[in-house]
Amino acid sequence: MVVQHRNDYAHPITTVNLSIGMNWNSDSVPSWANLEDELSALKSAGLVITVSAGNSFAQYNAPGVSYPAAVPT
Repeated sequence: MVVQHRNDYAHPITTVNLSIGMNWNSDSVPSWANLEDELSALKSAGLVITVSAGNSFAQYNAPGVSYPAAVPT
């Protein structure tokens, strides 16, 4: 939806900030991931994408970030 409507406003949408994340920590995309097509469309449209890295690092005590921050787009 963002890509289709990015120019509908006096000041076009240039950035998408997603404050979403799972209780999960890794350095790779999980097998249950489902946002890759949408993130790729945003990137292809030239939009800046920012996502939450997650707050669960301490409980996992291992390097990594939450999903969708683990997506390499």
